[in-house]
Amino acid sequence: MGPSTLLAPTADQRSDRGSKVGSPGHPLVSVIIPTKNSERTIRPCLESVCAQTYRNFEIVVVDNFSVDSTVRIAKEYADLVLLAGPERTSQVKLGAANSKGDFIYKIDSDFVLEPSVLERAVRVALDQKAVGVVIPNLSYPKTSFWSEVRFFERLSYVGSKQIEAARFIRHDVYNAAGGHDGTLVAYEEHDLHNKVSRLGKIARIEGAVEWHIGEPKKLAEIVTTSWYYGKTAIRYVRLYPHIAATQILPVRKSLFNQRMVFLHRPKLLLGLMVYETAKYLSGFLGLLAQLTWPFSPPFRQTAQSPTIINHPLYPVSSVHDELLFREPPHLFGITIIIPTYNSGVTLARCLESVRSQSHGPKSVIVVDRFSADGTSEVAMTEGAKLIETGVNRSLARNIGLEKSSSDGVLFVDSDMILPPSLIEECETGLGKYHALIIPEISVGRGFWAECKAAERKTYIHNEMIEAARCFRRDALLSLGGYNPRLEAGEDWDLQKRARAAGLAVGRTVAEIEHDEGTPTLLSLLRKKYFYGKVFGIYLATNPYEGVRQLNPFRRILVPTLATLPTDLVHGVGILILRTLEFAAAGLGHVSRIFRKAN
Repeated sequence: MGPSTLLAPTADQRSDRGSKVGSPGHPLVSVIIPTKNSERTIRPCLESVCAQTYRNFEIVVVDNFSVDSTVRIAKEYADLVLLAGPERTSQVKLGAANSKGDFIYKIDSDFVLEPSVLERAVRVALDQKAVGVVIPNLSYPKTSFWSEVRFFERLSYVGSKQIEAARFIRHDVYNAAGGHDGTLVAYEEHDLHNKVSRLGKIARIEGAVEWHIGEPKKLAEIVTTSWYYGKTAIRYVRLYPHIAATQILPVRKSLFNQRMVFLHRPKLLLGLMVYETAKYLSGFLGLLAQLTWPFSPPFRQTAQSPTIINHPLYPVSSVHDELLFREPPHLFGITIIIPTYNSGVTLARCLESVRSQSHGPKSVIVVDRFSADGTSEVAMTEGAKLIETGVNRSLARNIGLEKSSSDGVLFVDSDMILPPSLIEECETGLGKYHALIIPEISVGRGFWAECKAAERKTYIHNEMIEAARCFRRDALLSLGGYNPRLEAGEDWDLQKRARAAGLAVGRTVAEIEHDEGTPTLLSLLRKKYFYGKVFGIYLATNPYEGVRQLNPFRRILVPTLATLPTDLVHGVGILILRTLEFAAAGLGHVSRIFRKAN
């Protein structure tokens, strides 16, 4: 049996789940599902839970402020929807605290359950008086070639006491064990299994499995995930050094259980070798980065209890897609704020694109850092309001925000060219959302500008790279504006705070053009060297996000691999450019550290 054979119930089956009250022979099971931007898999996951033959259960979804339709889908099926972060362990712990079940069963949002999973788990737990139950988990092999490789790898782990972990746990025992450890990001289920096994018997079911449908389609996804888990596994390794050694070693005895399959399918064997090499090499590099990088986490969830930001509790009936405060009946205009420094040439083109808008802005404010190239004259000639002050870009933006009087503000860099319909689209968008992401593309002349353009295309719809730059003024003021300490990463920092505050973030169709000019390789490296010197403050302020956003595999290999199949020359160019840029930023970062030390 597999995911394709499962029933697909309708949402009204929620009323047919039993009494929502447990009894000695018919306990209530709380199915807890942590989610984040899971719209692709959450519906089949929830439908498989609703299709269970055992009917006395409740569904608790704990969402980490998704920006897609995850919460809307969850409302169709779940009994309780919570919004919380920052990590999966905190989400599950909060879900358990607000659940009513005699047993809690944590599943990921990309799991699909066979119909008898709950029935078998309850029966085994009651018959064997077990405090926890292991449920076999297999990768769905039809997603990609790599998912097929992972299917046979996971198949070899079925029945392995070192690899499998109980997720179906008696609620009182879960509480007695202290629940999930909020300091763990990786191997948190194995940690809980170790603690629960000390309090009673762990059993396992036969004849039904969980299917993992969120399998990687590309090798780059495996590399990125493994690098991340490599960085976060160190805490678990320190807690359980002897156990972790048997669980993490690349060559495990359980793999030999499938040796005949691999020997008869050489392509699969080769895929396994490539997969294991990529996984463990990237995991090792992640671990090395965690141990050596001064700004690597301890992650922000360390010593942090589960929280719900701004919204104490969201039962299904009160989770809404509407905005958190009343929408103004009309936005009277948008103020464009442009921080500048020696930007005379690019500012002229930027302001020309502002003049070409189909719906003009209410005003344009240029906040200049005492430029010496005639930037201020260009601003005044074009009719912009000029403010001259010697502050960094974040403070310049905040000054422009304070001096604005419209209901909407749009922050533009001086080397950006706006499409004619942008202001009109922003006014319409701010009637529905608190903030808008505006996609950016690069234009320019020369080979390196073309490489930057090809690279930037791969970042569109990437939530870790894109950030809002158009806001409702009152919403932005409620966040305190930009962090004045930051000279790099200030857009990402503000985006993170907006998400945490529960602001609704949309996006425009229109794209801003980032004018790269005619850059040389040396000029691009100098720019990254400067950002490397100042980016440490962002990493210290947002270590978790910074590590993910600056993951060299994600920032170097992903755009390279996305470009190579269709444009070999520029794909190689991206690889060379991004590698050198990372080296230049690293030198800048190190120089800043040594300067502080001296």
